[in-house]
Amino acid sequence: MKSTYGKLFLVILVTVTCALFKIEAASAQLSISIYPLSFKAQVNPGDTWRGSVTVINPNDFAISVRPEKENLVGGSEGEIILTGETDQNYGLASWVKYDSNKEIILAAGERRKVDFSLIVPANAQPGGHYGAVLFRGTEINKKSSGESGLGVAGRVGSVMLFEVSGDVQKTGEISSLETKKFIAHGPIDLTFKVKNTGNTFFLPEGKVEFKHFFKTFETTWEPRVVFPGYDRTFKTNLDKKYLFGPVKATILAKMSDGAELTPISVTIWAWPWKETLVLLCIIVTLWLLKLWLLKNFKIVKIEKTENKDENKKGDA
Repeated sequence: MKSTYGKLFLVILVTVTCALFKIEAASAQLSISIYPLSFKAQVNPGDTWRGSVTVINPNDFAISVRPEKENLVGGSEGEIILTGETDQNYGLASWVKYDSNKEIILAAGERRKVDFSLIVPANAQPGGHYGAVLFRGTEINKKSSGESGLGVAGRVGSVMLFEVSGDVQKTGEISSLETKKFIAHGPIDLTFKVKNTGNTFFLPEGKVEFKHFFKTFETTWEPRVVFPGYDRTFKTNLDKKYLFGPVKATILAKMSDGAELTPISVTIWAWPWKETLVLLCIIVTLWLLKLWLLKNFKIVKIEKTENKDENKKGDA
């Protein structure tokens, strides 16, 4: 009983507190949408590159949107970490200039295009540079209507992957390949890693060739960014259920500019052993049945009696 009274008291206390301080749960529902979600470009030192982002207010109330910018660093498996606006060897936030830094008021459902430029310094270091154009949204103050407070701010951004021309080292390798060396049934699943050994990002693309006797099958994978000094995992599969014998899989990958990575191969042995055993059992059973029939029954040749009766009538 004490426990029941305690729970009831806690519920009443929370309800009264919310009523007194007018806590609004709906404030946490603020959201922002943008497109495009990424920019990829190759630029020269001293260039000015222009772009734009469309910002959308999907809420049923007006919001205020403020443009921001940050550097980012990439990590293993394409991980992205924002690192602020401080100048970095691989950052580009200081290169970004918005046409207007003023806050934008968006009515419910409204969309607005935000223009910006990226001014590449004349002494920019060759290779990959990364950053993000961001937009922070806040629900407009409701005090004039007698309601309280500001909504919870939300932030979204477009990733910027830029390559500055010069002494660019775009190199990589297929660092590992994993698959089952023996399978009973397909599909054949392949997992491999591509390591970036250069000083700029790239998106590996290509195909995997599966050679099975005189047939060749091909599959591909989704190209995704690999940052310098890190590797990323890619997956593909050959969707064939019944295969028998050796299947040689070769990864033929290349970078965004067409430079090929050193191919790597593996041989998978396929044998549907359950079906094979069933077939062998059927063959053995039929062979034993034949032996039993030969042992217990004799095959006798039966002559046609109709011909003999006709010959006898003819003689008579």
